[in-house]
Amino acid sequence: MRTLKEGVVGRGSRRLRSEKGMAEAHLPSKEEARFSGLTNLRNRIFIMRHGQSEANARGLIVCSPDVGCSSYGLTDLGRSQVLEIFILPSSTIS
Repeated sequence: MRTLKEGVVGRGSRRLRSEKGMAEAHLPSKEEARFSGLTNLRNRIFIMRHGQSEANARGLIVCSPDVGCSSYGLTDLGRSQVLEIFILPSSTIS
């Protein structure tokens, strides 16, 4: 399960980090946002990637979705990755 944690980085700017410590997104501090004229938005953005496909596992680049979907399905890992998204607790994505 992946969760994001907020931490303070440099001049009060905030950075979301996953449990593995990889930077996920940079959020300006309130002071930086005010200085740059940014306003606080309440938009929610979800970024997801498809599960691993047979083409991904083989290192192939498939340019046509028609070919990719019909010729190369998801691997067992890819199917489990897709299922993992559907069972995430709502607190993880809120």
